Amino acid sequence: MNIVVISHAADLDGISSAAIIMRKYGVHSGNVVFVDYDRQSMLRGEKLFQKLFKKGSTLFIADLGAESSTDIFTRIVKYAKRKNGHVLWFDHHVWSKANVKNIAGMCDAAVVGENKCFCASEITARELGMNDKYITSLLKIVHAADFALKPKNSNMKRVIKSYALGLSYFRMKGNSVFLENIVRIAESISLGKPLPEFLYNASSKFDNMNKQRLKKMITTVVKGGVISVGFTPVVSTNDACALIIKKTGSDIGCYVNTDSGKVHLRSIKADCSLLAKHFGGGGHPHASGYDLKRGKYNLKKPADRMKVVLEIIAAAKELYG
Repeated sequence: MNIVVISHAADLDGISSAAIIMRKYGVHSGNVVFVDYDRQSMLRGEKLFQKLFKKGSTLFIADLGAESSTDIFTRIVKYAKRKNGHVLWFDHHVWSKANVKNIAGMCDAAVVGENKCFCASEITARELGMNDKYITSLLKIVHAADFALKPKNSNMKRVIKSYALGLSYFRMKGNSVFLENIVRIAESISLGKPLPEFLYNASSKFDNMNKQRLKKMITTVVKGGVISVGFTPVVSTNDACALIIKKTGSDIGCYVNTDSGKVHLRSIKADCSLLAKHFGGGGHPHASGYDLKRGKYNLKKPADRMKVVLEIIAAAKELYG
């Protein structure tokens, strides 16, 4: 049976969802496509998927809250069905009822829509009957990481921190290096090694730089009531947003990656996915993001940064009061 997997590239949940499918069916890493939510990444993923998907194959889609790219998502599912393929979709992001009905209706199996109790990896493992000791242990780590919980277990803390810093390190090296390494991570997880040595080493390299950048970022944060905004080259998203919230007292911490133009949102009470969707992104109620329009801003210029800040604060005021 030929299987193709499309999963979210940006975090542990997407990587482990793919790894669980790989482990269950022995899927080769060459048949796994990792994408982000932005249209450029989705279009790249669509082209790669079409090269991999043969007549009668099975497609698994996991942890992909790409509602802003619904047209691409729909084309992928329709392509698989035209090839007499099977489609299984497992996700826990917020989707409109119309999209759930239309897209899920084309799938052979779908467990989708906002789920505040289970992440995509947990849904995938449950639906595939994966409940051995290793998977159970893995899912505890992924759940804590995806819902931004603070586990008391020191090993879980170490693994979650290593992923946050390690993935940031690989992303800093460029998209091709990032994608190459998350495939390696998925392979490692599928083989029973949740924290490969190369990831741990990458996280150690990134740790000191992360601390220095956060110190510099917090000195220039702009407070805007419910939301405060900081700018810095790539750092740990959770660390940056948590620091912004702690230092300003705002409910939403917003960190703008000046390397990639990615806007990261984390919140305590407010549904920050509403703000992400306002700008064409998406995510979870307390962990979301979006991409700034390419070429519109030069984030090295203070004036352009202030334009971004004012847009974000104005939108937040409109959405949250």
